[in-house]
Amino acid sequence: MLPQTKAQWKKIKIQKGNDSLKKATRYNESSGPITKLTLSKTSKTLKVGKTLTLTAKTTPKNAAPKFKWTSSNPNVASVKNGVVKAKKSGKTTITCEALDGSGLKVKCKIQVK
Repeated sequence: MLPQTKAQWKKIKIQKGNDSLKKATRYNESSGPITKLTLSKTSKTLKVGKTLTLTAKTTPKNAAPKFKWTSSNPNVASVKNGVVKAKKSGKTTITCEALDGSGLKVKCKIQVK
């Protein structure tokens, strides 16, 4: 697995020299870590059985992190890769966390009727 942050890449450079950085073509130094994270929605009301696709947007735009999606009440609505499925009436909060080491999280409040 390739390092996700600039600090992790610097550590490799120190340990192994420049050759390891030349081989790791997936890393784009200009993108760096995420500085801002937003969601396509901050709140939404859904009917039971319906779905909603949430999209995470990052700054810089060319950052390509992985995200961890969670629901505060998975009995009301579950989430997988940003797709929220309404299960039963109630309220929950969907959280999207960037896994690039930035610690950034954003939330969307969901009400199911």
